[in-house]
Amino acid sequence: MHAVGFGVKMAAVTKAEEFVNTLHVIAAASGNTAAVDQVFQRFLLELKQQLGADPQRIRRFVEDLQIALAAETTPPPGARFAALRNHARVLVEAWLRDS
Repeated sequence: MHAVGFGVKMAAVTKAEEFVNTLHVIAAASGNTAAVDQVFQRFLLELKQQLGADPQRIRRFVEDLQIALAAETTPPPGARFAALRNHARVLVEAWLRDS
C-alpha cells in the first residue's frame, strides 16, 4: 500500500485506506488542511477517470471513504491527524450532500 497518492485500484476500501494513510503523512509533515483539500480533489478525479460518468459508483466509493474516516482511530503523535480527519469528514459530507 502506498502512503501518498492513489493508484487506480478497483477496491473502494483500498482507495479509502490510501486516503487515510495520506492523511497520516500530511499530519506528520505539516498538518495543512489545504493539502487535504487537494488530496480529496485528486481522489475524486481518479474515481471519475476510473469509473467514467457513473455517479452512483463514485458515490459508493466516497461513502466508503466516509466510513473509513469515521472508523479511523489510530492516533499519531499530536492532535494534527484528528484535525485533518475532521476536515476530510467535512469535505466528504459536503460532497455527498451536494452530489
